[in-house]
Amino acid sequence: MGFCFFNSVAIAARLLHTRLGLQRILIVDWDVHHGNGTQQIFYEDPHVLYISIHRHDDGNFFPGTGAATECGAGPGLGYNVNVAWNAGTEPPLADPEYLAAFRSIVMPIAKEYDPEIVLVSCGFDAAAGHPAPLGGYQVSPACFAHMTRDLMTLANGKVVLSLEGGYDLPAVCDCAQECVRALLGERPPAPPLPHLARAPLPRAQHALRAAAAIQAHHWPVVRTPPALPLPGAAPRAPPAPPRARPVAARPARAARRRRHTGAPLARGEALHGADRSVCAGGVPRMRAAAADGARGGRRGRHRRRHGHAVHDARAAARQVVGELAVGVGGADGAGRGQVRRPAAAPAPPRAPPPPPPPRTAHSSGRARAAECVIPTRYMYIS
Repeated sequence: MGFCFFNSVAIAARLLHTRLGLQRILIVDWDVHHGNGTQQIFYEDPHVLYISIHRHDDGNFFPGTGAATECGAGPGLGYNVNVAWNAGTEPPLADPEYLAAFRSIVMPIAKEYDPEIVLVSCGFDAAAGHPAPLGGYQVSPACFAHMTRDLMTLANGKVVLSLEGGYDLPAVCDCAQECVRALLGERPPAPPLPHLARAPLPRAQHALRAAAAIQAHHWPVVRTPPALPLPGAAPRAPPAPPRARPVAARPARAARRRRHTGAPLARGEALHGADRSVCAGGVPRMRAAAADGARGGRRGRHRRRHGHAVHDARAAARQVVGELAVGVGGADGAGRGQVRRPAAAPAPPRAPPPPPPPRTAHSSGRARAAECVIPTRYMYIS
């Protein structure tokens, strides 16, 4: 079916199994159209694993087959994998989506399958230059080269590329050239910078999540990629920032936890007894603890129940205030409210900060993009 009288890849796979006795044959089809004939031939065959990445548009793109739910039948159940794009062509899919499919679906399943040979239905009609009725995507020649290089890590490098679709002659020539260079062992070039600067489109990620959720029943190695909101969905609210903890509020909370009544000491509470001096500055916690004993807090009651000696809380408060407050008036009240803290020892001089590290080539965004790292959790170019 499709545009071919003979399905050369399917014929080769059948001969490899029947005449040479190969038991695990992998067919990867990255033509933009679904390989309905290849799927039908091997739909119940457990010796051939067929993986197709194609435009589907919910069955509205030719040939209309290849939904993600078509996984094989009988003994071939689980040996048919479809990554069906339902994202349309506005904007068109490109390198990020195809590399994401390879990283999250194709390569994990292929490595688990451990094929003896890899056959590629190598159609280039997903490349730039094809109008929407024939493809409408923008996959670069470098992306096809990277996918070829990934497949060469399987089956000890036994990879066969069979040229199939492609209707724009310059695009076919450029893509074929880069794939042959990859087969010869040359390192593929970096994809275009605009492709490296963005993550896969949300609707493409939705298709990847759907395919992963279905194939996870047959291939546990497949993990569902992280979810992105679909267009038109309400964005998630960012998490609320943690509450700030002002230093001035800590003595107040400590005082309330100790069953204080009224305003905390740090806000100007007067002490009981003869020393009814009002502190102008912040009062340390030990002063609040001493005043807590005067009110008969839980700690004091605990000690009384166990028969321990209880200090005079008022004397303890007077001692603390007498050590920290200088210039507080005596019986006549002269100088009341003037509190001075002991002079702190001068801090040692700080060491000069280390010089900033020298700028390298990784400091620029362009050089970082040239490293071929896609900014998503599950997609990158090795």
